[in-house]
Amino acid sequence: MVTDEELLRQFCETRSEEAFGELTRRHVNLVYSVALRQVDYDEHLAKDVSQEVFCALARKAGSLGGGVVLGGWLCRSARFVARNLMRNAGRRSVREEEAQNMYEVDNSSDAQIDWESTRPILDKVISELGEKDRDAVWLRYFERKSFVEIGKHLGLNENSARMRVNRAIDKLNTLVRRRGITSTSTAVAAALAGQAAVAAPGGLAASLTQGAVASVAVGAGALGFGAIIGIMNTTKIGFGIAAVIAVAAVGTVVYQSQELDRIQKELELAKAGGSRNAVSSESVVAPIAEAVDAVEQKPVDPVEAEKEKQKQRRLKQINAQLARLADPEQRLDRFEQIFQAATMQLGELYEHIELTPEEKKTAIGLQVQIQLLSDETGLRVQTLKGDAKDALLISKEVKEKAFKQKIADVMGPDNYEKYQNYWSTRKYQRKTKKVQDALKLIENPISYEKRTAIEIMYLKVDTENPYALDLTAVDRNRQQELKETLTQSQVDEYFDEREIHDILVLENAAGILSEDQVLEMGVIQASDRKAEHQNWTRQVAELVRNRND
Repeated sequence: MVTDEELLRQFCETRSEEAFGELTRRHVNLVYSVALRQVDYDEHLAKDVSQEVFCALARKAGSLGGGVVLGGWLCRSARFVARNLMRNAGRRSVREEEAQNMYEVDNSSDAQIDWESTRPILDKVISELGEKDRDAVWLRYFERKSFVEIGKHLGLNENSARMRVNRAIDKLNTLVRRRGITSTSTAVAAALAGQAAVAAPGGLAASLTQGAVASVAVGAGALGFGAIIGIMNTTKIGFGIAAVIAVAAVGTVVYQSQELDRIQKELELAKAGGSRNAVSSESVVAPIAEAVDAVEQKPVDPVEAEKEKQKQRRLKQINAQLARLADPEQRLDRFEQIFQAATMQLGELYEHIELTPEEKKTAIGLQVQIQLLSDETGLRVQTLKGDAKDALLISKEVKEKAFKQKIADVMGPDNYEKYQNYWSTRKYQRKTKKVQDALKLIENPISYEKRTAIEIMYLKVDTENPYALDLTAVDRNRQQELKETLTQSQVDEYFDEREIHDILVLENAAGILSEDQVLEMGVIQASDRKAEHQNWTRQVAELVRNRND
């Protein structure tokens, strides 16, 4: 059978309505079921939600990653669209409160729980899981995949996939219990296994397909009046709304036609009058762009408008920073600042490698060149797309490799290996320095060599056991994006995994450190985890409050 991923790719490449129709037929029942539960079983609203979800799929098909579990993405989208729809009506929160109140008292037996009436809560808590746990639950209980198939999709072996599913169910049970429903992991798993999708109304898949594919055409300025009438008939859009859409579409097409006629006349006049009446390229291109853009005009969304303002402000900042880097004097000042900072930063490393003062200065200068290259590329890449962006990144990689080869030539093989280890383990150096300082206070110190060996252990453990979401590896831009979706479940999952990683490091460190040193290191690890976990929990609580406001 053709996979969802292959059908998506086919739709992106050829805009095949047949491929999109097959995707719709596969998932329409589950999407409609989720929508129906979220809108108080209002069939008309559920159809509207389903239409919007599949329109979103058609628009975003090209941006979905290759590893996405499409069914899970669709149902999360259905819940999001329905939530926004119901928020205005004020019914969603009342429904959930009633469902929870039913089980806050006298619900000691799993058998007493009416899981069908609490299905909206299950939908909600599933959405709060981390991405990998969410996908594992979806593949096991909604798509009925075997653990072997789940493992293949998630890059795990069969036993690891089984453990991932079981752990996800345990987390679901915890989230359910927080909402006042006394249950067990077994009961939650049974509820998921026993649920059935509501069959979507006959003909809905076909109308959703036509509406979604047509919505992409609207985005490209290619939807004709006949197509609009077709959507009116197949999706039962109210005549008044459809009429407004049709008039708006016809109006913009007429406007576009008039603009293009005007531009053509200007060109003819310019040719007749020679250079004296020549029309600039800007005067021609700008109206054409405006005429084409007119077809795509939509009501202004305040949130999107604010995002666009922020984007423009950011572009101005980037251009200003690039201008400073291009100025020779300012670039020299920047070079000297980074050189001084790097000299201090690499001081401890250079104490343990044998280089002459001139060699150290040369190596640091080359490292500064790498930093300047990285800064400039990081700015420019935000202003480019497609092939131009790829070419810039490739150029940066080639130049950086050349600089590193020069550093290797200056340092020699042994010293360069220490240098590489230093940069690859930077994120762990604060941890090991803290352990080193603590052991020094109790007169049980460890050497620099042992400390760097432990840093390499941390790197090895993290590389072999990647986090579902590594909070410490999140850079500033990604962290801002996370604020839109980060949940307490993701934070808890990270610190659960972090504890396992710390234990693995301690086990390996036992071959290097004494028993007392290992015990002290374990105490510091536990203290750091607790403090950081509390800090992230406070941040998430604040983020949730901001989202609700």
